[in-house]
Amino acid sequence: EPLSLSERPQNRCVQLDAGTELWLRQHADICPPLQREHSNEDDVNSAVELYLQAGKDGRPLTMLVELIAQIVSKSAEQQLRTEEQLGYIVWCTLRHDAGVVGLRVIIQSSSRDAQYLDERIEAFLETVPSLIEELAPDDFADYRQALVDMKLEKDKRLREETARWWQEIVPHATRDFERSARDADVLTKLTQPQVLECWQTHFARESKTRRKISSQTFAPHHALPPPPSAPHIVLLDALEDQLAYKRSLALWPAPGAGWPRTSPTESLPDRAPAAPPPPAPAAAGALPAPPTCGPALASS
Repeated sequence: EPLSLSERPQNRCVQLDAGTELWLRQHADICPPLQREHSNEDDVNSAVELYLQAGKDGRPLTMLVELIAQIVSKSAEQQLRTEEQLGYIVWCTLRHDAGVVGLRVIIQSSSRDAQYLDERIEAFLETVPSLIEELAPDDFADYRQALVDMKLEKDKRLREETARWWQEIVPHATRDFERSARDADVLTKLTQPQVLECWQTHFARESKTRRKISSQTFAPHHALPPPPSAPHIVLLDALEDQLAYKRSLALWPAPGAGWPRTSPTESLPDRAPAAPPPPAPAAAGALPAPPTCGPALASS
């Protein structure tokens, strides 16, 4: 017999502790012997992924995080890659994990170690509130419309359409097959104060509800810095410590849990009813179609 819904394995995302930073570091000096034996000593790149967890996938939260990433990404590249020249790879985008969304910034660098990269990302993130506040209304509307256009862009290949349907069945488990249209409808109503409030609530460094993971990988030629002394930073270098800490955390609901098929507070954008197809031309010599039965005839 097939497994019941409660018996089927589910991917669930851990809920990071609010107000805490998790640092996961990888370096040849602290990695297990087997990993050290098979590491690439010629790799000159260090890298960091700074991830800020926002919350459960839903509207308008996911749209707000996407819009923030849309606004911040160009400034991040300009500051961290062009001006500070930390590395060629600088990436700021939405991250979606098992029904949970967040903002992530990735940098790969051969000249700086991962901890320094984390510090420079944090310094840049301090400037984001003023970036949002000083954004001209027309520029904000352009960012928002660009994201709306991206949502409503038609699939160019069959595999794109297939992937879009399947992600609603398997990873998202929301069966929200009108996601793009609904997302675009919500996006058109978002305002700058809403975006700023979302940032201050979930991503600002001084926020008590901020949830952060800094995943740091050090190149062999970069020395491992001393452990940070800040009380809100939890340092997890050993894999055993990481697994133990992970088991101590609460879990977000499974993907799709509680996601309504329809919501009383949202609806699809108004669409004109599709015009009926024109009648097919009658073949030569074909008999005319019989008249449609009216209510009286149908009930007799």
